[in-house]
Amino acid sequence: KLSILGLIYYTLTQGFQFFTLKYLDTVSFSLILNFTSPIVAILGIVILREKLSKTQIAGVIIFLFGTVFYFSNSGKVNPNILGLVLAFFNASC
Repeated sequence: KLSILGLIYYTLTQGFQFFTLKYLDTVSFSLILNFTSPIVAILGIVILREKLSKTQIAGVIIFLFGTVFYFSNSGKVNPNILGLVLAFFNASC
C-alpha cells in the first residue's frame, strides 16, 4: 500500500510541477518550492507545540524578507496568479 501511495503522490507532485512551469518562470517556482522549510517550521509550532531556536527563527525571517524583496521588484518578475497558487500548493505537498 505504501508503494502505491508513493507512486501516486510522486506522479501528482511531478505533474503539478510541470503544470506550474507553464504559468510561472523557473526562478520564481524554485524560490516558492523552498517555502517547504518555513511551512514545516510553522506547522511544527502550531501542531506539535515545538519551539524554534533563535537561529531557526532568524533563518525563516531572512528567507521571508528575501522572498518579499524578490517579488516586490516588479520589473524583474510578473507572476501569474494561477502559477503562484499551483506553486504554493506544490510546496505544501
